[in-house]
Amino acid sequence: MGIFVKEKPKSAAHRLQSFASPAPQTPISPSIQPGGNQPAQTIALPAQPPLPAMPDMPTFNTALPPLQADTKQENNVAETVKVIKTKAKQIKQKIVNEEEIIEADMTKHKSAAEYQDVLDVEAEAKAYRAHRREVLRGRVLRLLQKFFIGLCVYMLFLICGVLVTQYEYDPLTGELRAQRMTIEELAEVGEFRRLQSFYIRARNLYEDVLTLDYKLANNPDRAVLIASEYEMLLDNVSRLAVEINAASLSPQYNQIIRLLQNWVQTDIAVYIQNVSTAFATNDEERMVNALLSREVVYNNFLLITENLEIFGQSIKGVQLGDIYEWSPERFLAELGGFVYE
Repeated sequence: MGIFVKEKPKSAAHRLQSFASPAPQTPISPSIQPGGNQPAQTIALPAQPPLPAMPDMPTFNTALPPLQADTKQENNVAETVKVIKTKAKQIKQKIVNEEEIIEADMTKHKSAAEYQDVLDVEAEAKAYRAHRREVLRGRVLRLLQKFFIGLCVYMLFLICGVLVTQYEYDPLTGELRAQRMTIEELAEVGEFRRLQSFYIRARNLYEDVLTLDYKLANNPDRAVLIASEYEMLLDNVSRLAVEINAASLSPQYNQIIRLLQNWVQTDIAVYIQNVSTAFATNDEERMVNALLSREVVYNNFLLITENLEIFGQSIKGVQLGDIYEWSPERFLAELGGFVYE
């Protein structure tokens, strides 16, 4: 039996031609037998009977459409398959990388306890950094607070300096200028102000007595109650007398200190006792003594005021406006709602 070579499939046009004019098949002589190396014998095939004549087939002039569309579709499919393979390769590589990272991390932290220790250390480091930031922020805030407090104190110092600074008239320029004082002058001003403070306290005591006198003159029916208020002033008299006696000032103020101490311990104290006793016991003699002691209190206090003014005028940087403007008459006029002229 001979070996025939299988022919490739033919297109539709070739099949139509084969139907129109069939060609006889020729045998193929193989050169080698399947079981040996000797050349094979030629086998002649019997001739096939001729096929019956086919009727004439109609011819078509319409040409087959080109295969460009199929080629483009095949190219698109090939590109899509290529993209899918590329994405699949990338996903596979990503999974491999993640597995390698996890494996490396598990290799680094061989146990869960070691991994938890690492997390605890990181948490402590984070908390320490947060604490440091809070401490630094607190220090900055404290520094800013101290700066602004110092700035406010400095501004208050400047304002007080402007208010306290005394100015004097310069006859050469016709302008007011701040007084310049030495340390000795400042010390002398401080000592005079201590003396002036005792004078102000004595004057306040005198104002309290004048207030009770005004009330007594306008409310004679309440004389007994007002007399008890006079007695209450004796505590203030005793306290002020003790402080004046204990004061240590420059010898140049000894005279005015003695006048002030005598006025507090004797003049105003005697007047208060006479008034309170006269109205409490209805003693006319005590009332006459009270009226006489009132004149002594008035005259001696004016003498103390005049001496204080003389000392103040000789000291640079002393303000005496309050002393000049006060008087018993002015104070009584203000109590009665009048304007003293």
